[in-house]
Amino acid sequence: MKKNSKPNILLILMDSAQAQVFGAYGGNCRTPFADELASEGVRFNQSFTPAPICHPARSCVATGLLPHANGFIANRCGAGAYPFNTFPDIPTTADLLSEIGYRCGYAGQGHIDLKGFHDDYSLPFSAYNEYLGRHGLSEKFDSQTVRPGGGRLDMDIEHARDTRYTARALELLDEFAAQDQPWFIQFDFDGPHPICKVPDPFFESHTAADAIVPGNFHDTLADRPRIHTNNRISQGTHDWSEEEWQTCNAIYYDMVSFLDSLVGRVLKRLEEQGLAEDTIVIFTSDHGGMCGSHGILMHGTPAMYTEVMRVPLIVRAPERCRPGTEVDSLTSHVDLLSTIVELAGGTLDTASHGRSWAGMLNGDLPDDWRDAVSGQYHGNGVLAYSARLLRTKDWSYLWHITGEEELYDLANDPLELENLAVKFQGEQLLQTARERLRDSMQETNDPLKQQGLWRMLQF
Repeated sequence: MKKNSKPNILLILMDSAQAQVFGAYGGNCRTPFADELASEGVRFNQSFTPAPICHPARSCVATGLLPHANGFIANRCGAGAYPFNTFPDIPTTADLLSEIGYRCGYAGQGHIDLKGFHDDYSLPFSAYNEYLGRHGLSEKFDSQTVRPGGGRLDMDIEHARDTRYTARALELLDEFAAQDQPWFIQFDFDGPHPICKVPDPFFESHTAADAIVPGNFHDTLADRPRIHTNNRISQGTHDWSEEEWQTCNAIYYDMVSFLDSLVGRVLKRLEEQGLAEDTIVIFTSDHGGMCGSHGILMHGTPAMYTEVMRVPLIVRAPERCRPGTEVDSLTSHVDLLSTIVELAGGTLDTASHGRSWAGMLNGDLPDDWRDAVSGQYHGNGVLAYSARLLRTKDWSYLWHITGEEELYDLANDPLELENLAVKFQGEQLLQTARERLRDSMQETNDPLKQQGLWRMLQF
């Protein structure tokens, strides 16, 4: 990296990418480009999203604030839905980097409205559909290949939605490469969000035997809040067999591999432009994916279990990190804003629920680093529901607005199959978990705590 110069920063976000499927994390999915990034940089093994649903999760990345504080508490679901968005007075990563001399550009789906970007290379659904219309195409499955969880996309790979997003990202890279100003680019994929539409040659590139069916797919949910069972039934996966889950997850693996190849195109363009040594690449996902965990296919529910809350986080920062480093400290997406600002040479002077982990890239692990991360669910679109999560390396505690609780001993029950909260009310661990969550909500001015709902439950 050039001495005394600000680094370029490229943030790549997948949608619903489960950390454990990547080769770098020990998974069976073929992801050579993400794996190469990990070998050249730093892999965070315990990184979590604050929200199990797309728009709130991405708002946390952009603002460093939990959803209740930034305003984006649930997905927007089109015309007539509640107009959720981040509060206009909250600065974003692009706002803050612009103030210190960065040119900021966005490419990809444009999940949420983000201010501060000088160049918008997003491709909204309407524009993509117009593109397909001009080529006499439509985004549909080959009817002979439909399987549980997806199928083969009936068009050439170059017309696929995420390929077109990548083309826009490459155009943006080319534009920024021609200038002397340091830049920040956020590039958002749509996949591997189910249901997966996989183009050739990636469709059926994984067999059912490659796909790992989670050991908790058969969970009866008997000791869990009823909403989990209701969501599983509404998704139609409550009676899927192990073979159906294998088929579904094989297609999911196909989709992840396809997207990994597109990441490879971006990394190759960085090399071609001579920018690789001057660019910090941060690769992650807005949240993980259920992929059969507890028999559930889709995220976006209050099922804030490991598979959907844990995310891949890989950082390549030439001359700023030791290649092949692994970090086991608990990190959260609310840390990204403060981290990126520090990596860019700035100082964060705005409110944040996160903290920079830039020093961890060189193995500097602060003694006072957090020992817990939090999560929130406020509903999906027009579904009003609230749940809160607090998770340490040893246990995970969920509190639901209905008054129901979930507590898991992660050391002895990593699949979160036994809800201890219904077995020993008043035991010390449960009381500790309640108090820790209460304190976390108090520190972040969570309105559920402020409204006294905890007193209703005698917490």
